[in-house]
Amino acid sequence: DLLAYALDGFPIYGPLEDPSGLDGCNGRTINGKYQYHVLELDQVDASIDYCNGNSPETNWNYILGCYSGTIDDTEVVNSDNFQMPADCVIASSTPAPVTPTLAPVTSTPAPVTSTHAPVASTPAPVASTPSPVDCSAKLVAVQTGPSTTCDGGNVHWWPLDSGCHGWEGLSPDGELHLNSASGMKCIDEDTFTFDQYAGSLDCTGTAVTKTIHFDTCEQDRPPVLYSKGIDFECCKNPDSESCKTAVPYVTRDGTTIYKDGEICDDDNSTPAPLVSTPAPVTSTPAPVASTPAPVASTPAPVT
Repeated sequence: DLLAYALDGFPIYGPLEDPSGLDGCNGRTINGKYQYHVLELDQVDASIDYCNGNSPETNWNYILGCYSGTIDDTEVVNSDNFQMPADCVIASSTPAPVTPTLAPVTSTPAPVTSTHAPVASTPAPVASTPSPVDCSAKLVAVQTGPSTTCDGGNVHWWPLDSGCHGWEGLSPDGELHLNSASGMKCIDEDTFTFDQYAGSLDCTGTAVTKTIHFDTCEQDRPPVLYSKGIDFECCKNPDSESCKTAVPYVTRDGTTIYKDGEICDDDNSTPAPLVSTPAPVTSTPAPVASTPAPVASTPAPVT
């Protein structure tokens, strides 16, 4: 439910059961529109500092973590002395009556053509569906969960230096989440970083930079989640056989992976071929009577 509007003009809605799809400002994009969500008390870790280093985001983000938009044009006034501008129109609560108008009905039927429609000998073109793209890349694995040991969640196999990596899937409460990331890289053999975009599959919107350390479970954003690296072989030995090369994936049923906005092929092989054979077309027209009506061979007598 809509609760309020933030000073930057974006609406604020109630809490989500799973806030993992929110960005650092507590917001996400739904159907192209940005909105905030408040957090429950148990979704915020009040034991950590209010300030998040030099980041504009706060850790005690019960309502907002930061402003996603600008408040430069926002004016704060005293409502006791505020006068409604003269050009403002207050909508009436009673809808205007609607007069039903019927379209005129033509009383003359359309003429009937007695000629059979020709049978097309060339089948209609069949629209080809783009095949999934090959998204194979060198991967690192990150485990994310709700506990301080990072257990109880899922494992995300991330691509390294692979353009825009997107993924969509259902949260435990059945809500569809869209996410994407860019700039996936190893800073060193034990450190992996990326920029994440909540509510987007094509790396648009506000990015949150995240840094993951190998075998160290640390608080993630949103702060109800914890993450750690569990396989950084491609950071340590990128040219060895121990570095896994495959299509990125998430160990949660129903997750779809994207690269630069296109769906990835999920069998680690070549893309599926396009369907080249159009649907069969019946080549035999309906039978037409081959015998014409008899014609009288004797002309009528002339008076």
